[in-house]
Amino acid sequence: MSPTPSLLGLVFAATLAGCWRDPWDAYPMATMPDRQCNVGSSTHGTDLYVWYCVDHQRVAIGKYSAEMSSKSPERSTGPCGAETELEQRLSPTPEQCQGPRDGRTWQAH
Repeated sequence: MSPTPSLLGLVFAATLAGCWRDPWDAYPMATMPDRQCNVGSSTHGTDLYVWYCVDHQRVAIGKYSAEMSSKSPERSTGPCGAETELEQRLSPTPEQCQGPRDGRTWQAH
């Protein structure tokens, strides 16, 4: 039995909704991050939010977006005092960590 067109549409819509989800909705944090970076340019790249030590762990949350595309937010954790896998992969420079892109400041809740 093959999937119906309406079922395929529902699966596609659910997948797309996850891609456009804000990182603070996907991974709510009660405090503001210690560091907010944009690894990329003003029109595309990964917004990176890092908490140095929350509940005995370092937390990094990132979300890639561009003018016409987006990926689901991702979360990476590690021991306090060490970079997470996400930070290591993105390798943000100090120049990139001067704050988030316009409209991408973390929304604590």
